[in-house]
Amino acid sequence: MAHPDPLYRKAALKILGHVSDSDGLLDNIKDDIEEMTKFIVLGLVDQSVDVREGAAVVVGQFAENVVPEFLDLSEKVLPSLFQMLQSYIQVATTNEDNAQTAEKAL
Repeated sequence: MAHPDPLYRKAALKILGHVSDSDGLLDNIKDDIEEMTKFIVLGLVDQSVDVREGAAVVVGQFAENVVPEFLDLSEKVLPSLFQMLQSYIQVATTNEDNAQTAEKAL
Protein backbone atom coordinates (compact mmCIF):
# COMPACT_ATOMS: atom_id res chain seq x y z
CA MET A 1 0.00 0.00 0.00
CA ALA A 2 3.04 2.29 0.13
CA HIS A 3 3.81 2.10 -3.58
CA PRO A 4 3.50 5.50 -5.29
CA ASP A 5 1.61 4.06 -8.27
CA PRO A 6 -2.09 3.62 -7.43
CA LEU A 7 -2.43 0.78 -9.92
CA TYR A 8 0.08 -1.24 -7.89
CA ARG A 9 -1.94 -0.59 -4.74
CA LYS A 10 -5.15 -1.61 -6.51
CA ALA A 11 -3.46 -4.76 -7.85
CA ALA A 12 -2.34 -5.71 -4.34
CA LEU A 13 -5.90 -5.41 -3.10
CA LYS A 14 -7.30 -7.36 -6.04
CA ILE A 15 -4.85 -10.20 -5.39
CA LEU A 16 -5.88 -10.24 -1.74
CA GLY A 17 -9.52 -10.50 -2.76
CA HIS A 18 -8.82 -13.36 -5.15
CA VAL A 19 -6.81 -15.40 -2.67
CA SER A 20 -9.61 -15.04 -0.12
CA ASP A 21 -11.59 -17.38 -2.39
CA SER A 22 -8.91 -20.07 -2.17
CA ASP A 23 -9.44 -22.89 0.30
CA GLY A 24 -5.69 -23.48 0.42
CA LEU A 25 -4.91 -19.94 1.56
CA LEU A 26 -7.99 -19.16 3.62
CA ASP A 27 -6.49 -20.41 6.89
CA ASN A 28 -3.45 -18.15 6.40
CA ILE A 29 -5.71 -15.17 5.76
CA LYS A 30 -7.75 -15.94 8.85
CA ASP A 31 -4.56 -16.19 10.92
CA ASP A 32 -3.56 -12.67 9.82
CA ILE A 33 -7.04 -11.16 9.56
CA GLU A 34 -6.16 -8.10 11.69
CA GLU A 35 -3.32 -7.11 9.33
CA MET A 36 -5.39 -7.91 6.25
CA THR A 37 -8.22 -5.74 7.56
CA LYS A 38 -5.83 -2.82 8.16
CA PHE A 39 -4.62 -3.22 4.58
CA ILE A 40 -8.19 -3.09 3.26
CA VAL A 41 -9.09 -0.06 5.36
CA LEU A 42 -6.03 1.76 4.00
CA GLY A 43 -7.38 1.07 0.55
CA LEU A 44 -10.82 2.44 1.44
CA VAL A 45 -9.31 5.79 2.43
CA ASP A 46 -6.69 5.96 -0.33
CA GLN A 47 -6.46 9.16 -2.38
CA SER A 48 -6.95 7.23 -5.63
CA VAL A 49 -10.44 6.33 -6.79
CA ASP A 50 -9.02 3.18 -8.40
CA VAL A 51 -7.61 1.97 -5.10
CA ARG A 52 -10.79 2.80 -3.20
CA GLU A 53 -12.80 0.90 -5.80
CA GLY A 54 -10.52 -2.11 -5.45
CA ALA A 55 -10.79 -2.00 -1.67
CA ALA A 56 -14.60 -1.87 -1.82
CA VAL A 57 -14.62 -5.01 -3.97
CA VAL A 58 -12.29 -6.76 -1.51
CA VAL A 59 -14.64 -5.90 1.36
CA GLY A 60 -17.36 -7.82 -0.48
CA GLN A 61 -15.08 -10.76 -1.22
CA PHE A 62 -13.90 -10.98 2.37
CA ALA A 63 -17.47 -10.67 3.65
CA GLU A 64 -18.33 -13.74 1.57
CA ASN A 65 -15.21 -15.82 2.08
CA VAL A 66 -13.50 -14.96 5.36
CA VAL A 67 -16.32 -15.59 7.77
CA PRO A 68 -16.84 -15.12 10.62
CA GLU A 69 -13.40 -13.55 11.24
CA PHE A 70 -13.79 -10.61 8.85
CA LEU A 71 -17.36 -9.93 9.92
CA ASP A 72 -16.18 -9.82 13.54
CA LEU A 73 -13.98 -6.86 12.56
CA SER A 74 -16.79 -4.89 10.94
CA GLU A 75 -16.38 -2.03 13.43
CA LYS A 76 -12.97 -1.36 11.87
CA VAL A 77 -14.16 -1.53 8.27
CA LEU A 78 -17.63 -0.02 8.20
CA PRO A 79 -16.76 3.56 9.22
CA SER A 80 -14.26 3.87 6.36
CA LEU A 81 -16.61 2.14 3.93
CA PHE A 82 -19.51 4.42 4.85
CA GLN A 83 -17.28 7.50 4.63
CA MET A 84 -16.13 6.45 1.17
CA LEU A 85 -19.67 5.78 -0.02
CA GLN A 86 -20.95 9.06 1.37
CA SER A 87 -18.26 11.02 -0.44
CA TYR A 88 -19.10 9.25 -3.72
CA ILE A 89 -22.81 9.82 -3.32
CA GLN A 90 -22.24 13.53 -2.68
CA VAL A 91 -20.39 13.96 -5.96
CA ALA A 92 -22.03 11.20 -7.99
CA THR A 93 -24.07 13.68 -9.96
CA THR A 94 -20.95 15.49 -11.14
CA ASN A 95 -18.52 12.61 -11.60
CA GLU A 96 -19.49 9.39 -13.37
CA ASP A 97 -16.41 7.51 -12.06
CA ASN A 98 -17.49 8.09 -8.45
CA ALA A 99 -21.04 7.03 -9.23
CA GLN A 100 -19.82 3.77 -10.78
CA THR A 101 -17.54 3.07 -7.82
CA ALA A 102 -20.33 3.72 -5.32
CA GLU A 103 -22.62 1.42 -7.30
CA LYS A 104 -20.02 -1.38 -7.27
CA ALA A 105 -19.48 -0.98 -3.53
CA LEU A 106 -23.19 -1.20 -2.79
